[in-house]
Amino acid sequence: MLPPPDLKTPSISVSDIAVRDLGFSELRFAVTVRADNPNDIEIPLSNLKFDLDLLGRPFAQGMTDDARLKLPARAARDVPIEFTVPTTRLLDLLSAARSAGLSNLSYRLKGSANWGVSPFAIPFEKSGNLDALQRLRDLLPFPRQDRQRTPTDRPPTI
Repeated sequence: MLPPPDLKTPSISVSDIAVRDLGFSELRFAVTVRADNPNDIEIPLSNLKFDLDLLGRPFAQGMTDDARLKLPARAARDVPIEFTVPTTRLLDLLSAARSAGLSNLSYRLKGSANWGVSPFAIPFEKSGNLDALQRLRDLLPFPRQDRQRTPTDRPPTI
């Protein structure tokens, strides 16, 4: 089955970003993408892929754990996506955010999903500011001049 010719593209936004696992060499994140279907029909999706840029820098690439998912007609659905990022990439991002003194942090989410099992891809792109990224900026505070971190110090849990 092909997508209808008058299909409206669902609106996509990042509704949350959270750290799932914090390791020395890599971090596991979960991004919750909110997909709002403005159509009168359910949209079957597969092969959902995305690129996530933070502060204008490439940050992550990934895809959903669900091989297939459906967006209900005239409704929104949260789509959880997990990905792993090298710790150095996050530290570079946090350093850039701190030095820029940003109060709102920008993101760009770009990707595509196939209509059901067909080869027809539905592209999407969304840019904006995400207050949830504030927590990432403060996740790994840099040591203050007057105190060095000890091996028992741990970053705050989000």
